[in-house]
Amino acid sequence: MQHISYLNSRQFPTPGIRHLRISTTVKCFNEESCVSVPDAEGYVMVLQPEEPKISLSGIDHFARSAAEFESQEGVTLFPELRIVSTITREVEA
Repeated sequence: MQHISYLNSRQFPTPGIRHLRISTTVKCFNEESCVSVPDAEGYVMVLQPEEPKISLSGIDHFARSAAEFESQEGVTLFPELRIVSTITREVEA
């Protein structure tokens, strides 16, 4: 065995220790020289995930004449709005 992986499918797993035991069975062709392998015990430490953060930024004031608000074209309310999230997730088209 060369590589072992731990996968938790929850987006925000509960932090803590996950105990594990690896048991091995050896099948021998020659019963006289068969070996036994002791169980190996260990753990995986799941750390506390970072708090998700969403940042909104843009212009700090929005002054326009009343005529612009009343026009047929309207006014773009958030012309420079920028949204940044520390969490990404695939979204269906």
